[in-house]
Amino acid sequence: MNNYCYISQVDRDDYLNLFKLFWIKAENLIRITRNTQFKKIIIPSASMRLYDRYSDEYKENLNKISSNIKPSKYKKIYISRSQDIIGFTQTIGEENIENIFKNNDFKILYPAREKLETAISLMKGAEVVAGVVGTNMHNILFAKDNIKTINLNRRNNETGFQIVIDQMKNTESYYIDSYYQPIPTNTGSAIPFLIYPTNYTISFFKDFGIKYNKNIKEILYKQFSFDLTKYLYQYHKSVYNNLDNDTSVIKNVDLVNSLKVVFNDYPIEKITKKQKKNIIDKIAWWIPVKKLRDNFRNKFKH
Repeated sequence: MNNYCYISQVDRDDYLNLFKLFWIKAENLIRITRNTQFKKIIIPSASMRLYDRYSDEYKENLNKISSNIKPSKYKKIYISRSQDIIGFTQTIGEENIENIFKNNDFKILYPAREKLETAISLMKGAEVVAGVVGTNMHNILFAKDNIKTINLNRRNNETGFQIVIDQMKNTESYYIDSYYQPIPTNTGSAIPFLIYPTNYTISFFKDFGIKYNKNIKEILYKQFSFDLTKYLYQYHKSVYNNLDNDTSVIKNVDLVNSLKVVFNDYPIEKITKKQKKNIIDKIAWWIPVKKLRDNFRNKFKH
C-alpha cells in the first residue's frame, strides 16, 4: 500500500503527527480538498460508533499509537479548554475551576497548544484526569485502564460518547453538573457554555478532598457581570450570526427575555443594584440603535 488519503479542516495539519505515530511518512499522505477520483481505494470498516460501541481493534490501534511514548511523571491532570485556539465553542468561566485544580497539584494540559506526543505522555502517566466534558476529555483514550476521571458537565445532554470511552478504559468516573444554563441550548457547536463551581461541584470537592477557598462563591460572584455578559453576547452572536436581515429588534427582545430569566433564576442570594446596572449597561452597548438601546434600559429600571 503506497498512499493514504484523509480529509481535514483547512489549516488543520496537526493530524500529521497522528500519522507519524503510525510510521506513515508525510510523502505518502494525500489530503482530499476537492472531488477526487482513484482507480482503486480501500475504505476500512468503522472501528467505533459514537454513543454505543467500539471494536477491540480500535483499542489496539490506540495502544499502538502510544507504544513508543513514555508516560510522564504527573499523576493528576486537568485538561483545560480555557486556551483553545481551535474550534468555535467557548467555555466561559472555566479559569475559576481550573485554578482550583491547579492549586491541588493538578498538571494543566492545554491540548490545542501542545504536541500530540506531549498530551499522550501526560495521559499515559495519569492516575486521575479531570476536565470539562467534551472532545478534550476524549484524550483519556490514551490513558491506561482503570484510572479515575472527573467530568465537569457544561450542559445537560453531553455525556454519551464519553461514557463509551469510560467503558472501554474501565474508568472510575464522576460526572458533576458544573454549569449554569440561563438560556436553553441546542446541540450546535457554536453555542457557548457558562460554567462555575455549583453546589454539586463544591460538594464533590469536599468528598474528593480537593481544597478550595471557603468564600469561593463570594469571590466568583464579583466576576458575575463579566462572565454573564460575555456568555449572553456569544450566545446571541452565534444564534443570529447567519441571518441576513437586520436583527437589532429581535436581539433587543431576546436579550431582555434572557436577562429576566437570569435575574430570576441565577443562584445568587442577593445581586446588587450596581452589579445589575453594570450588566445592563454592558449589553446595551451592543445595541446599535439609540431608541432600542434606551428601551432596553427602561425594561430594567425597577
